[in-house]
Formats: sequence, structure tokens, C-alpha cells
Amino acid sequence: MQVLGLTNYSHWKEAAPVRQCLQGSQTTQKLLSSLALKQLQRFVHVGVMDMLDESIEAIAVRTQFPPLFTYI
Repeated sequence: MQVLGLTNYSHWKEAAPVRQCLQGSQTTQKLLSSLALKQLQRFVHVGVMDMLDESIEAIAVRTQFPPLFTYI
């Protein structure tokens, strides 16, 4: 949902009705899953909030940018 901008926090006013469609339709779920996968393929990196420090380090390595901070 987040990849497609369909979370509860979306600024797109039609996001709520689209989320409701997902609840009852496997066809819609498959279609939106396919769209989400296509979106993910365009991402440089996908991080995990629960492991934010590790995610930041991983993107720094992948993009060959030095980390913006160091731990003391």
C-alpha cells in the first residue's frame, strides 16, 4: 500500500475507496500487487523502519555515498 500511496496517510483523496476495493476483490489485489512490484523495481533502495540505521548504511554502500554520520 505504501509503495502505491494508498496508506491511511495518503494525500490522494481516492485512496480510501481503492483500499476498500482491495478487501473484496482478489483480481484488484493481484493488479495492485503487480503495480507495486513494478514501482519497487524503480526504487534505488527499500529500507526497513525497524532497522533504520542498518538501512541507511546499506543505501550508503549501494550508492557509494559516504554515511552522513558516524557512531561514537
